[in-house]
Order: sequence, then structure tokens, then C-alpha cells
Amino acid sequence: MIAAILLASGRGKRFGPDKLLYQVEGVSMAERAFRALPLDIPAFVVTGDSRVAALARQHENITVVKNADERDDIALTIRLGLQALPEDTTGALFCVCDQPWLTRQSVERLTEAFRAAPDGIYVLSYGERQGNPCLFPRKYFSELSALEPDQGGKTVIARHPEAVRYVQALNPGELEDLDRRPGE
Repeated sequence: MIAAILLASGRGKRFGPDKLLYQVEGVSMAERAFRALPLDIPAFVVTGDSRVAALARQHENITVVKNADERDDIALTIRLGLQALPEDTTGALFCVCDQPWLTRQSVERLTEAFRAAPDGIYVLSYGERQGNPCLFPRKYFSELSALEPDQGGKTVIARHPEAVRYVQALNPGELEDLDRRPGE
């Protein structure tokens, strides 16, 4: 079984504290991330923001994992997400919540590729550009759980280039993230 982990614990230093609540085309970035997930997989959003948690609870396939730590440590967020996964999880789909143009169709392409050959690390890309989400098989969970502070999944990807499989997004805009408010 594939499960998604939504990394929603960042402090939005360059964007501002309400980054995931920022409206893009009338929908918050967090809600857009939730809607991009395939409905047939359970999801776990790791957040310390009660407003993001409240949005997540409106989706029956999303469970909130509380991150009370204020250090903005991606490694801790990854570890908390992995600890919440059901025992029968064979693959963890890591998603960030600041890619407002990511589509469910591209995420489904990623999960379908994993299901066809679940031994690799699958990375959404467009052309030569790598991005998120990334899907890791269980054999990498302990390595992901042991990441040093501020290290993310790219550290594990760099250690295992032979295992990386790229899945093309439907369009390049899906890999764009908003790190700054538009116009800044």
C-alpha cells in the first residue's frame, strides 16, 4: 500500500507565516495540495498549524500528525510522517504543500509507475528538471528516518542514483513552488 506524507511544518521564512493558507486562484495552497492526492491512498499531513490541520480534517483520507517542534526541521517532519504510517505501507509518497499547480493526474502517474515496479525511488520531473513529489519504497524508510537535521529526501536520492526513476509531469508548471509572495 502507498501512503502519502504531506510536509506542512515549514515556517515560510521567505514567504511569511501564512504561506499554506495563501490563496491561489481562490484556493489555499494547502487545500490545493490535498486535492492533488489520489483518493485511493491514505495521507498524513505533518503540521503544527491548527488552521492547516482543520483544512486537512475536512478530507476523510487525510490524518493529521502534530508537529509541535518549532525548529522548522525537515528531517523531523519526515520522521514524524514515517512513524504515522500503517505497518503495511510499501511506499511513502512525500509531497510538499507549496506547489499549487500540481495535478492529481501527475501524482497518479507517479503512483502507477511505483506499483508497476516498486523497487525504485520515483521522482516527478519535467524534462531534465527534478521536483516533488517523490515516492520511496519501504527499504529506504530507515534511512529517511535517520536523516540529520535539515536534511531531506534529496539526501537519500543522492546516495542511490541507481534506484531513481523519473516520471514526467504533464506540464512544467506543476513543479513550480511558491517560495515568495507573487510580485516580491
